[in-house]
Amino acid sequence: MSATVFVSGKRVRLDDRHLLGVGGEGRVFRAGDRALKIFFAMTDARRNKLAAFPKLLPKRVVGPLDLCTDAKGGVVGYTMPILEGAVDIHRIAQRKWRDANPMSSTDVLSVFRDIASTVDELHARGIVVGDLNDGNVVLTERRHPWFIDADSMQLPGFPCTVAHERFVDPRLYGIDLERTAALSRESDLYALAVMLFASLLYVHPYGGAHASYPTMLRRAEARHSVLRGDVKLPNAATRFDVLPDDALAWFTNVFDRDAREPLPSSILDARFTKCSCGLEHARRACPACSIRVAVATRSPVRTHGRIRITTMTRAEGARFVEPAGDHAKLVALEGDWLVRTTGTRTRIGQVLENQTHVRVGQRLGFAFYRAGLVTLSFVFDVDRGPLRQLDLPHIDGRLVDWSATFDQGHVLFCTTTEKAGRVVEAAYLVDAKGAILASETGPTGSSPMLHGTTGKCLANGAILVATDDGLVLVRADRKARTFVPIRAFPETRELVPPDADLLVGPGGSVYVVTSDEIVHLCFEGSPPS
Repeated sequence: MSATVFVSGKRVRLDDRHLLGVGGEGRVFRAGDRALKIFFAMTDARRNKLAAFPKLLPKRVVGPLDLCTDAKGGVVGYTMPILEGAVDIHRIAQRKWRDANPMSSTDVLSVFRDIASTVDELHARGIVVGDLNDGNVVLTERRHPWFIDADSMQLPGFPCTVAHERFVDPRLYGIDLERTAALSRESDLYALAVMLFASLLYVHPYGGAHASYPTMLRRAEARHSVLRGDVKLPNAATRFDVLPDDALAWFTNVFDRDAREPLPSSILDARFTKCSCGLEHARRACPACSIRVAVATRSPVRTHGRIRITTMTRAEGARFVEPAGDHAKLVALEGDWLVRTTGTRTRIGQVLENQTHVRVGQRLGFAFYRAGLVTLSFVFDVDRGPLRQLDLPHIDGRLVDWSATFDQGHVLFCTTTEKAGRVVEAAYLVDAKGAILASETGPTGSSPMLHGTTGKCLANGAILVATDDGLVLVRADRKARTFVPIRAFPETRELVPPDADLLVGPGGSVYVVTSDEIVHLCFEGSPPS
């Protein structure tokens, strides 16, 4: 798909090859040293707001520069600076990403001091971020935070009408933002507190599970945060007492008592140290070691029920765990073609230059790209044959994350997307011929298959999934084309973080790979396969 727009009287040709991203409102293209956001639909309110947008924004806000028009002179979008190598700031609230991209809690606080300063500058100019969430603040390679999607910010006379459900102030639940200018400086401060809490403790303030409040929104309505002792925490969460008491008291006032205040120095200026046990904390003494003194070091080999557990360091485990293999070297993207790099370098099929995502297993490969409002997906054999197109639904909204997991004859494709503040998980099991054997979509955590894009392995079409309650074995009901949980392994809850890498081992065993260790689980009697 291509289109022509005009910027300052100059014709600019846009092509899907230059697409940088797709969101709920429109598409963003690269054009030289600028990015162009082109809206799917231009309303009078949006057009008037762009015309009134302040030119002198804080330095860390990526705002509109010039308007883009169509051939008739109608406004269709705007230009803005490009941020190279930026990642959504939600990554720093993911333990696995932080381990792979070393970033200490002290580094996190440095980032949030910058974010808080930018929010203060915006408020001083009468601007409310409004839809402040971890998808519209990005981090560049130098770890500088930048605010994007500035066109949604609330200007005097132009209210913000959208908010992310995980970051909107619970006091605004049920209010129609389209009709009421309800977002404010206080709602920004609440969203900022949520972002910092999750980035330091790896859990949303209303995350976890509670018998009386089954969803995050219900816990937020009841102001029943994870800081209370009766909430079951996800495995990824760190212990709360790594923070000073006054910091925990401040967060309690925000999430349990509706305080709305700027981030305090008791948090932003906290000094973290890393204990020899590996825990980062901002206390005089490590809270973990003070409890562990009388606890014996766990044996590297032990049993738990019918599971034999062998624990190894990453260095030790490297001898036993054969990596999935760099099968990606077997194929390459050359312009609009996917090419086998072995032998005579045969073309597998035509794709979209600069926009195609590819993963390759031992025998199968998977690829997809988005062109306008269409998503095209394919499977292919690594050694021969053409692309086989899949009949998967269009990926709607912003693609937050995705993964492809393989066995000899299947691929499991998982996505996390966000649109209008709602996060949706999706999972599709596809065979080597391109048939969809099972699919499921829904909110995060609403079923075993919908716990994010990681923490899954595949063997003979059966799926082992890491959840907050331990491993769950799932199979495809091919007649109903749905996923069916077959067996749970609650005894693995403390052994398998949901974001761990799972690798199939010999005899139906599983290797659980985290940043600092490898745990080998052998299921005695009837392995999960």
